[in-house]
Amino acid sequence: MEKDLGPPPIVPSRDGGRRSPYPAPRRQGAGQDSAREDDHGREHEGARGGGADHLRSEGATDVTIAGLAADKLSPETERVIENLLAELGQVRGELDAARRRLAQLEQIVDHHPYLPVLSRQAFRGQVAHVRGRLQEFSFAPSLFVISLINGDAIRREFGIAARDKALGLLCDALRAVVAPGDFVGSLTGNELAALVFVADEAGRAALRAALARAVAERPFVAGARRVDLDVAVGLAVLSAGSDVDGLIAAADANLMAGIRGQP
Repeated sequence: MEKDLGPPPIVPSRDGGRRSPYPAPRRQGAGQDSAREDDHGREHEGARGGGADHLRSEGATDVTIAGLAADKLSPETERVIENLLAELGQVRGELDAARRRLAQLEQIVDHHPYLPVLSRQAFRGQVAHVRGRLQEFSFAPSLFVISLINGDAIRREFGIAARDKALGLLCDALRAVVAPGDFVGSLTGNELAALVFVADEAGRAALRAALARAVAERPFVAGARRVDLDVAVGLAVLSAGSDVDGLIAAADANLMAGIRGQP
């Protein structure tokens, strides 16, 4: 089952612009927000500064604790309610901490451990999400597979750190040529992938050429000498009937055909 990571932050509309796929959430009026906050503060005021007895000593009327009239509660009941409110505040704090921790874990899972791109799982989820919304686009996005062909040779001659540095340069080059609304991920090993919202073959060819220039502009130096990065690119166009693995396989087959000099 593909993981749906939610809507992409920016998607192209049918008129060529970019927009959020969902409407902005409706906001209450500022006056209503202030009224609710005042009611909330008054509701719990009896639980602070000594409870209902403190308020009674100042001549306050209509005092409530957790929505209950304080003058109808025994002191023991008041103390129980105040303790429960304090415990509720602690539970809310623990829940907020758990939510923050969950967000941190999702961030770790969704991103590559050392490259500034999505993980394979997160990238596949984005491809599945966009594929399910193709009817909203006036064109089909493209999936690119980008391979650092001499990545293993760099690793053997200069070590793992050098290979990782070369992949980092390739990531930088790829991010320099894609749009902010496109997705870039790792397929593990020496392969990257990009889901790009280009409308036609001319746009896809322009992206290939721009990537080649961006790679050439980023010299890679290892062992005190410059090493040219050998990069190959393959692509597949999304269609409603295709699955994610099939799209990746088709783009990879296109890449290998280019290496072998096949049309």
